[in-house]
Amino acid sequence: SLAVAVIIWIVPSPPKAAEEVAGASRPTLSSIVFHPELLRLNIGIFILHTVLMAIFIVVPIALLEYGHMPTRTHWKVYLPAVLLSFMAMIPPIIWAEKRGRNRVVLLGSVGFMGLSVVALIPALHSVGWIAFLLFVYFAVFNILEAQLPALVSRFAPPAGKGTALGVYNTTQAIGLAAG
Repeated sequence: SLAVAVIIWIVPSPPKAAEEVAGASRPTLSSIVFHPELLRLNIGIFILHTVLMAIFIVVPIALLEYGHMPTRTHWKVYLPAVLLSFMAMIPPIIWAEKRGRNRVVLLGSVGFMGLSVVALIPALHSVGWIAFLLFVYFAVFNILEAQLPALVSRFAPPAGKGTALGVYNTTQAIGLAAG
């Protein structure tokens, strides 16, 4: 068929990776899984997505029961929180990149996330507070979603970047299921 002919005759073969050419050895899966920096990032993405799913279980019930909001109107809380959070995440990310302050923004995001989740517990009776705290949560969630994969690539050994990102993505999916 035409597709097979195109693949055979037109699509070039991928070049050998630099590690293969230089004869570098690939790290083992266990060395990637138990690498101290990568392990911290994997635990972080697991917790991030576990909390995300837990919020999407608790908040709709609170909006329904305490806010007396029918399910079809929950978008009025979620949409502004998500849209505003996208705008709010941009300045810290730009600042972190320009000033080399990624660690400060990362740790600040983790702190604000913790505060927003803890503050959400007593605020579940107020739609206004829920909306505000969701905005804070999503803003820092988006910052972390942008920073964590980049850090995985930075900390992973060159010959193990693909494995490290695979472990990271698997941990992320397990966090979603756990939540």
